[in-house]
Amino acid sequence: MILSALVIWGIICLAYTISVIHFYIYIKDKLFLFPVIILILFFIFVFWPFKNLVFEIRIYFVKLFFQFLFPFGHNKVTFKLVIFAGLMTTLTRAFTSLSIAMCMLWDDNTRMNNQRLFCDKTFIVTYIIQVIPFILRALHAFNFVIYNKTLCPHLANTFRFILSAVTITLGFLYSRGILINAYIFLDYINLFILIACQLVSYLYNLYWDYFISWQVFQKNAKYFLIRDVITYPRWFYYFVIFLNFFLRASWSLTFLPIKGYKDLIFFIMCLIEVFRKILWLLLRIENESHNNPEKFRKFIPVPEVTDDTQNIIIL
Repeated sequence: MILSALVIWGIICLAYTISVIHFYIYIKDKLFLFPVIILILFFIFVFWPFKNLVFEIRIYFVKLFFQFLFPFGHNKVTFKLVIFAGLMTTLTRAFTSLSIAMCMLWDDNTRMNNQRLFCDKTFIVTYIIQVIPFILRALHAFNFVIYNKTLCPHLANTFRFILSAVTITLGFLYSRGILINAYIFLDYINLFILIACQLVSYLYNLYWDYFISWQVFQKNAKYFLIRDVITYPRWFYYFVIFLNFFLRASWSLTFLPIKGYKDLIFFIMCLIEVFRKILWLLLRIENESHNNPEKFRKFIPVPEVTDDTQNIIIL
């Protein structure tokens, strides 16, 4: 059901992204209506009152969304909520494209002059949409620290999302020219600070993927550079581990000195992040079935005894 929700959100948000690209290339008034039509259809689908159109998945999705927004209280943060929240942080770039498209629709000057004006990534709403999911994820992790009395690894996870929120804030301020000084050398210092913050966040998230979420690179493991228990073929783990190193670095595309293709680069970054998250989900859920890396369960279930195992003698 979680993967079904990912598919639904991915299709809708990518449609918004494509609509912005279409507007940027063609600048046609009729394309303003495209994101509105998609949005209306989406809400009709989610809140359709009758018990058809994958009713259970829609109810499940709505419940998770409200739990994502209000994660306070004992036992409010569960593994399924963390997976769903991870999807929300993944789709922040697509949500940004949605806000840009809506800005283009509502701003009269944009429609009249066929220019984007302030409807871009410097739009304040785009910053809010990007940073809120990471703030909520930090609250999720801190909630687990308070109510479950578990410092490790959730306190470190709290700081991980705070660092991501700070990085997004610095990027937004730099894009608006707030951090840029009249002196060129100070401008380079601001850029260096932004890149350094992005790099630290990248390495922090990379470490978390490998050693916490997936628990690979274990010493003396049965399967080299993986762990003792695996589900998929070994080549798949090596493939994801290698590819994740580069997919996590998609943020570096924003610093390419290419003019006139920013929307296209942003769209490519959306695709990369959705693809990376799908791979991350496959290994994260698989690892959770074998281990308990973030202590969401008080015990690991023992498989039921079957006819094939009931004659085994435990020494």
